[in-house]
Amino acid sequence: MSDDLQLEYAPVELEPAVSRYESSVGADASVFSSTGKGRLFLRILSIHVRRGMLEEFTSLYKERFIPGLRRVPGCRFAFLTGQSSDSRELISVTIWDSRADAEAYESNGEFTALNERVGHTLEDSTRWMMNTLQVDRAMGVTI
Repeated sequence: MSDDLQLEYAPVELEPAVSRYESSVGADASVFSSTGKGRLFLRILSIHVRRGMLEEFTSLYKERFIPGLRRVPGCRFAFLTGQSSDSRELISVTIWDSRADAEAYESNGEFTALNERVGHTLEDSTRWMMNTLQVDRAMGVTI
């Protein structure tokens, strides 16, 4: 309302919520080279860690997942990220030469074995689900 009690309207510009994620655990960047096929596949996992288990989970990711992924054919790069160093909501990202490589990892038992090693650190509501995006180096991301 104005001083003379007239209704006034002024649009309110809403700022989008912006979150910043920093890599907390990652593979050696030399694993990700620009040689090879023009398309890569991105696998993203959303992870919710139990209270008091963040340090153990990130340690297991660094000591078990990263070395395990380095041995998997087609896996180029892996990292773990969160909004802050104490965030219990994390994102695991892996980059693959092909969708078939990512799906083979998901179905051949390696993923399940690694998951069993960290299962006690995750919230009960956490469900591992693969979402693979195709990344064309020249054109960007497609589903």
